Amino acid sequence: DGGPRPFYLSSTPWRAGGNLWDGSPYVRTGVEARFRDRRTGLVWAAVTAHFDHVGSGARRESARIVMERVKAALAEDSEGTKADEAVVGGDFNTFPTAAGRDTYDALALEAEGAGLADVRALPGTTVVDFGASGHTWRGWEGLSRHCRSENVALHGARLGQDASRLDHVFATRGAEVRWTGVVEGAGWAEASDHAPIVVEFGCGSGAEDGAS
Repeated sequence: DGGPRPFYLSSTPWRAGGNLWDGSPYVRTGVEARFRDRRTGLVWAAVTAHFDHVGSGARRESARIVMERVKAALAEDSEGTKADEAVVGGDFNTFPTAAGRDTYDALALEAEGAGLADVRALPGTTVVDFGASGHTWRGWEGLSRHCRSENVALHGARLGQDASRLDHVFATRGAEVRWTGVVEGAGWAEASDHAPIVVEFGCGSGAEDGAS
């Protein structure tokens, strides 16, 4: 329903070259798109982003930018159009450290202001453990520090499934989330150091109506 709209996680989201705050030299970006359900006519705004891995201030500012885009998508524009629901996902680099928890707290606060919440916290959501608990960050076992096993050993008792969860999905509170879980296969290790979060949304009253 609307082509991809890239934006920058900087002081000038509408163009490159903005201030990156306390972040790394790497320019981080996000993308917004809209999708219309052909059966119900509902319009979904989808936003994805990759936050900086260095600057906690940059991640907090990025959380604000992302959720501001969601609020704008859910508000009626000059042409009288708006999204009915929204979903936000990405690699937010919420490390199991104080700075990482600050990033998640900033995301959750900004999400609340936009009418969204972590899909795990939405009413009626079943959180499924496919074997990875909620740990999306795998790292390279034996080759890098802060891999999943190390994070779980050091932080698991305190943070549970957030001990090695750098990626998250948020959705509007009115969205029907049936289940969510982290899925990975033994042969995926060389493809990425992250494992994907899968979410099934209900799109109607039919028993088989859904979208992931």
